[in-house]
Amino acid sequence: MDPFPAARGAPAGIWWPYTTNLTAELPALVAGLTAWLNDTGHELKVRRITVNLSAWTHVPTRTEIAGQPVRITWSGTLDPHITRIACAPDERTFLLITLLVLPPDTPYGPGRAAMARGGGTSVRGSQPRTQTQETQVPT
Repeated sequence: MDPFPAARGAPAGIWWPYTTNLTAELPALVAGLTAWLNDTGHELKVRRITVNLSAWTHVPTRTEIAGQPVRITWSGTLDPHITRIACAPDERTFLLITLLVLPPDTPYGPGRAAMARGGGTSVRGSQPRTQTQETQVPT
């Protein structure tokens, strides 16, 4: 994941959540970002996540993930396929990371292809995703 993509506001990576339940998906997102930040030597914590309300159900305004408070904000003008994450060492300095959000109902093949095109960087959702789960047809 490149936190400083060439184009301002361009996605730094891809997030493919498994549901539209933001409350359920946030722990995996924050864990993935925290692991990446730690691996790159950044001493940053996820402080705020901004989403478009139309893309999500169960949207909290604040949550605590792994003992860290995270503020959730929403914007009606933010593209529903974009999530912005503010990471910071403190409350005054922020690194803004933009993620492209693949809809949860994206078929397995195209979803995996999009994740691969995203530079191999991805943040997975709340549950394991398998091709079998994705290709089953409801009866």
